[in-house]
Amino acid sequence: MISSIESLVQQLVNELKITEFPKTRYYGSKRQHLSWIHAITKNIEFETVLDVFGGTASVSLLFLKMGKKVTYNDNLKFNAISADAILNKPNTNIIEECCELIKDVVPYAGFVSNTFNGMYYTDEENMYIDGFSRFIEKINGPHKKVLYYGFFQACLSKRPYNLFHRANLNMRLKDTDRSFGNLTAWNKSFEKWITHNLREFAKLDISGKCEIKCQDALDLENNHDLVYLDPPYISNTKYTESYLSRYHFLEGIVNFDVWNDLIDHNTKTKKFKDNYPENTWNNKSKTKEKLFELIAKHQKSKIVFSYCDKACPSSEEIIEFMNSIFNTVDIHYKNSRHSLSKKDRNELIFIGR
Repeated sequence: MISSIESLVQQLVNELKITEFPKTRYYGSKRQHLSWIHAITKNIEFETVLDVFGGTASVSLLFLKMGKKVTYNDNLKFNAISADAILNKPNTNIIEECCELIKDVVPYAGFVSNTFNGMYYTDEENMYIDGFSRFIEKINGPHKKVLYYGFFQACLSKRPYNLFHRANLNMRLKDTDRSFGNLTAWNKSFEKWITHNLREFAKLDISGKCEIKCQDALDLENNHDLVYLDPPYISNTKYTESYLSRYHFLEGIVNFDVWNDLIDHNTKTKKFKDNYPENTWNNKSKTKEKLFELIAKHQKSKIVFSYCDKACPSSEEIIEFMNSIFNTVDIHYKNSRHSLSKKDRNELIFIGR
């Protein structure tokens, strides 16, 4: 069954206060599609839900707003830490205390300054990152995840395209007329960005608790009423950068003591070595097998599977496989355009039950 439900979107945006959800600055985030996802899932009966590839936690936050018992998972540590801050949000007093604590960061020239010189941030900013990494080691309790969240968002705000798959500091620094980007945002200090992010975060109205996991998708238990899948999309026509390639710098921050050992020093971007766990979901030759294994593992649950056309495996292959193991398979679609692309594509949601 193919359905179009755009007429409900504005009503649901108002009902769930989706515009107040934290801004993500994250490639492939489902934040802009939350009202659509809600319209599709609100009439499905379920109490417990597993968000397998949780990313920014936007969809998990939606399910919490719907009153569901949510388990969030992502196998990137920095994502899991940010999700814990958002989904198990501390009280506003703790967030305000973090705005004061961040003033205690003392910049110095350390690992980041020596390893990433001239790549992503200025010398002064690299020293701040080194200082933050030393500072955060001394922080405990809920303050730690809140400060990490504010810092990660600051790191993204100060990067062209909010990514780390290119060492392109020169794009930000060169004196030229710009048709994109925001030089003011790039040049705002880390401390100001972190404080801004935390004060915006404090406004989020959310209650309830969420279980946070940081595991490979295939290692998760299959005991939830509904399983939401939003796996990395692998293009069927070109090379696809992994999420680890796009965000290796942030993953390095939370692995600071062993960061040097994780880096492939032969690469221009100082990205992680290929044996880091997240990379297993970016292997084009194995992605179909792994996805189908994952779906089959949860076939006793209701599956809500976000996808797009022009990906590998194809939507036709997915529909054929899901029809072989579920009694009914519904398909929903909407036209979408990625912010960095001029090409339209269809966002798809498959529902198996």
